[in-house]
Amino acid sequence: MNKKLMSIGLSIMILASSITPCSAISRNTCIKNLKLGKSYKYDIDGDKDKDNIKAYISNNKLILNVNGCKKTLVPKCEEWDEKEQATIINYDKDMESIRLYDFNKKDKSYTIVFDDTGGNGSRILKFKNNKCMLDKVIKGEYIDSYDNNTGTVKFGDDCGYGKFSKAFSKACSSYFSVIRKIKIQDYKVTEETSASNIDTYRYYKANNTMTAYKSATSNTKAFTIKKNDKVKVYNLYMSGNNKRIKVKNSSGKYGYIKYTNKQLFKYFYVKCKYGTYHYKYDTDCMCSKLPTSLRAKSYEITGAKIVNDGYGNKDIIGYLRNNSNSTWDYVEVMITWYDKYGNVINTTYDNILNLKPNQRWKFTINTYGDCSKFKITKVTVDNW
Repeated sequence: MNKKLMSIGLSIMILASSITPCSAISRNTCIKNLKLGKSYKYDIDGDKDKDNIKAYISNNKLILNVNGCKKTLVPKCEEWDEKEQATIINYDKDMESIRLYDFNKKDKSYTIVFDDTGGNGSRILKFKNNKCMLDKVIKGEYIDSYDNNTGTVKFGDDCGYGKFSKAFSKACSSYFSVIRKIKIQDYKVTEETSASNIDTYRYYKANNTMTAYKSATSNTKAFTIKKNDKVKVYNLYMSGNNKRIKVKNSSGKYGYIKYTNKQLFKYFYVKCKYGTYHYKYDTDCMCSKLPTSLRAKSYEITGAKIVNDGYGNKDIIGYLRNNSNSTWDYVEVMITWYDKYGNVINTTYDNILNLKPNQRWKFTINTYGDCSKFKITKVTVDNW
């Protein structure tokens, strides 16, 4: 059995249930999947009266009607693209995308969630009688799980680390596993985001002199990071307007830097058992300012292309060569492929064990759907 590394992407997902007392409930556990054109009666505001709920399509719009209060979920379910000469489907009628959840057992109100099949994220709605009291969009992110004992809803999506992105140059991106959470209590939503650095062997170079504090909420100084000092980044935290980045300095001390939408780090150094390098083929990590000594090709990818598999589908194939002097215990190539409109279809990977020095490996990614183009999004190499 292949040994596998776990790469967790920045993401946002909502999970829900009304009766299960466990701490992590799947997004598929809900009170009801709301079918188009069907009327439902539930007490969603806790006043002991049944409320009328109906989702339907009218004049090419997807409408949610609760007690006469109408909200447009999709303004155009279908539209003609003149350039592509094709009909664009903005809402898939066959998807179970509108659900009723009980995210918090401590309040008496229920939540309606619309997972936008156009890829825009999740929309959270709460009603009281015939008024919409909460209408919040979690952009680009979808329900993952929730805890109805606390009202905490977790999201997940491979979209990046969002509100922390300006802290890093492009050479530092895509290496954080982000967890975005919201807490729903009655008709109020509070947000909390945390993220861990999935590649902690990177050293980030400070762009300015900064103060590191003792905790994610403390204003007590722990130490000073001078310009051009190298640190390791471990976690990102956000609660309201308070954003902190957990780092470790060269003396092994931990601290938390305040983030105020400014670039804090320039680029990174990568050190591991088989040398010092950066991910040459991860375009998010390219940086012309990297010293020449860090641009050494520890691997080389050639011949990556889309081919027919002979059964009506397409494969993405290519070759990766180990240019180092060491045998790599595990190598993984991760690829995202897109349809002709540029929409992401899926991200998956191929891997190999024990790739020897100068050995060339052919990787194959099986695709489905309309695979019109692709991008090599990550290459992982590990020496256990």
